[in-house]
This record gives sequence, structure tokens and C-alpha cells, in this order.
Amino acid sequence: MSKPEHSSGYYLITFPSVHHAMAFEDRLRDSPIKFQLIPVPRQISASCGVAAKIQHMNQEEVLQLLEHYEVSFSGVYFYSDDGSSEPQRVL
Repeated sequence: MSKPEHSSGYYLITFPSVHHAMAFEDRLRDSPIKFQLIPVPRQISASCGVAAKIQHMNQEEVLQLLEHYEVSFSGVYFYSDDGSSEPQRVL
């Protein structure tokens, strides 16, 4: 299965726990990568949780980021800027 390269939108990375989200934040604190921790949208999970919102990166860059920083995550979702309300799970 080929991996689509998204450009107009943003990615959400979900984590197994809030502890993992905080570890992500600590690891990327001094990096040039811009991200924002936000509540996990209800479209993805009904339980409470924290996700990292990352813009201005394509799918391959997000995957490389997760590998480079050895981040434990539950899923990666893409939200399109074209008005589509449903996230696309990419990993």
C-alpha cells in the first residue's frame, strides 16, 4: 500500500497515555518542530486523551519524526484543510 503525501492539512498523533504525550513534548522541546498538544477529538476517541497537532509536514516527515525521537504513539491521523470533517488514519 502506498503512503499518500498530504500537504494541505495537519496531522494528529495520539498516544497510549498522557504520560507518553508529555514524553513527546519533552523530547521535542528544543527541536525546530512546531507542534501543539490538544485534547483528542471525539471523532478519534471518546475517552480523554492528549494528541499532538503538527502542521507544515508531510506524512513521510511525520513518520521520520516519530522514529527519530523514538516516540510511543497509538495512531497518526490526517485532517484535510478542504473542509472534510472525517480524519484519515494513516498509521
